[in-house]
Amino acid sequence: MKNGEKTSAFPLNSYEVHPRTIPSRVFMLIYVCGIIALLYHHLTSLRIHSVDLLPSILLSIADLVLSFMWVACQAFRWCPVRRKVYPENLSKVVDEDDLPTLDVFICTADPYQEPPMEVVNTALSVLAFDYPSNKISVYVSDDGGSQMTLFALLQGAKFAREWLPFCRKHNLNKRCPKVAFNQHGSDADQLRSCIPQEEFLRMKIPTNFSGTPLSVVMSLKMVSYEEMRTKVKHVMKQGCVDDDMLVNEEERQVFNKWKANGFTRQDHPTIIQFFIRCS
Repeated sequence: MKNGEKTSAFPLNSYEVHPRTIPSRVFMLIYVCGIIALLYHHLTSLRIHSVDLLPSILLSIADLVLSFMWVACQAFRWCPVRRKVYPENLSKVVDEDDLPTLDVFICTADPYQEPPMEVVNTALSVLAFDYPSNKISVYVSDDGGSQMTLFALLQGAKFAREWLPFCRKHNLNKRCPKVAFNQHGSDADQLRSCIPQEEFLRMKIPTNFSGTPLSVVMSLKMVSYEEMRTKVKHVMKQGCVDDDMLVNEEERQVFNKWKANGFTRQDHPTIIQFFIRCS
């Protein structure tokens, strides 16, 4: 750490002054001299060329405004710094009980413009943060009231029960399922080297259900990523959620709200659904 920052056995961050600070300050001083010369030129023009007074006044005002805008933007350029953080030291200086709670809001509106699987991957990425699970909450707001998005989140909640412990067990750096299961090159080799291949494939696709009826896929107890994606893709293709896609009466009661008369994207009642509760 530099510039008088207090040292610690386990620092959370450090900083250093940007090496281009001095050249940047020299440029600022030269630029200020140019502004002063320009304003002096306008002042003398107003005194000498009194015939063209109005154009000179307008040009002077314009240059004054632009000069003020430039000066106002130089404050953060006067002493730029580079910071480096050490999140691995956080647990060494702060007790887990003292960490603040995090509320993360994810907004969506159209399942065709914002695919539900992208929303699910975003939510799972946040839930998999290297942070106490009882300190983080994720809220998804769907202004379009789409049953496809709700169904995707329902499947994502089931997959999360397998995915979150998997991420913490193997300390994955990339915790977005879509990214983790589609890595190539050195990233993929590194992932396979630290995770047993059988376990990795079981998380991605535990059974080869190519050509398997969807009803059989629905009956599988463990939800893998490919199974989840297949179910959501099927619902998106249909444009609705059929009863045979739901496994119990509680889920059917939730989706029965879309069968009510007058339910539209623009006009629909508020639907609040909890998927994962952490005690």
